[in-house]
Amino acid sequence: MFYKIREKEILLRNLFDNALNPIMVFDAISISLDANRAAQKIFEAEIEEIVEKTIWNLFSIDENDFKGEDDALYIDSKVAEFDFYIHEKKRRMKLMIIPMDGCGRKIFYAIGKDGGRPFSVDEQRDRLIQQTPCCHRDEILFEHTLN
Repeated sequence: MFYKIREKEILLRNLFDNALNPIMVFDAISISLDANRAAQKIFEAEIEEIVEKTIWNLFSIDENDFKGEDDALYIDSKVAEFDFYIHEKKRRMKLMIIPMDGCGRKIFYAIGKDGGRPFSVDEQRDRLIQQTPCCHRDEILFEHTLN
């Protein structure tokens, strides 16, 4: 049993690290816990430079956009477009913020996409399924997190 769980953890970690879209994980108070390789590439930073920063430090997000939506943010996914700066160059990114329960606490996944292209939840799910070996596809469906 332990080995099956460990095997799934390794598979999920590989999917996370190798995803084409930047993915970041934030805790309930918006502090970054993790980021994949695509996020490191887009921010032109090492993981140590991203982790433990707040989402407000990484993106020029107006916190007032989220005021009064705290309860909704914990329940529903939200897609929003944000600006961020790398080496004084402004870039635009769409983020889908997905709330989840992780290890008994609320965490948020932020999946990024170039601001110039439309965002599709189905596209994200389909890409994830295609990258998963056939024998694990039924175990890797994240529909409960992407709905």
